[in-house]
Amino acid sequence: MKTIATFLLASAILFACEETVELDIRQTPTKVVIEGLVTNQVGRQYVRLTRSASFYESGPTPRVSHAQVTVTDDLGQVVPFVHNPRNYPDSIGYYVPQSPFTGSIGRSYTLTVRVDEHVYSAVDRMSPAMELDSLVPAADPRPSERDMKKGRTFQVLVFGKEPGTTKDYYLINVYRNDTLVYEPRRGAFTVDDQTLSEKIQGVPAPVNFRPHDRAVVECLSLSREAFQYYEGLAKLTTGSGGMFDSPPSNPPSNLSNGALGFFQASAVTRVATMVEH
Repeated sequence: MKTIATFLLASAILFACEETVELDIRQTPTKVVIEGLVTNQVGRQYVRLTRSASFYESGPTPRVSHAQVTVTDDLGQVVPFVHNPRNYPDSIGYYVPQSPFTGSIGRSYTLTVRVDEHVYSAVDRMSPAMELDSLVPAADPRPSERDMKKGRTFQVLVFGKEPGTTKDYYLINVYRNDTLVYEPRRGAFTVDDQTLSEKIQGVPAPVNFRPHDRAVVECLSLSREAFQYYEGLAKLTTGSGGMFDSPPSNPPSNLSNGALGFFQASAVTRVATMVEH
């Protein structure tokens, strides 16, 4: 009885002292956030500029629409990028090449961004992507409970070839009916060639489909630095937030002068199929 009384008294004190406390998060200066992509496909080059927001701010992050942006290859070709030339409201902060431009495998690209009096730069090299030959739909022998409820009982098996002569890294994008599928609990689908054999024979894509869905699997080559960026981004977005998790930190960046984000040069391959019974 004495133990029970002591417990009840302690509980009463704790509940009586309960009050809402707002965390004193130290405000750090906002930083420029740069996301850039150059590929070997027409219309797949862009640079997106925003600013980081404080801990308590909500809503869209501030966009940067007055920057000077160029991409230069290792042969000296300079490509100016212009801000949102079609004035789409949802494209504020996006910059695209002033003239048609596509990247080339084996070339290195330097991004230069001037915002007010500050200059940011980054370099990335475009490596080859793995060859993708075909997709073959097949019934998933063990679909998850969530996929079962949504009728997504088919997977697509990927066939292709990995170069195998160099150390390679890839980002895999999967589209369901032209919509990119992203799993927040997993992060981006990245892979290195240590987990792939030279011949890719029926490797299941990490997304399930319904009958009559259109499935697309796309492979983007990554430099080692880009692979590490996506790995760091996945740890940041998929952490449980538990008391034993390590403190969150920004993913590693190849950008200079304290900017956040990453500038990426990637070769792209893709295959598509319709999922039938």
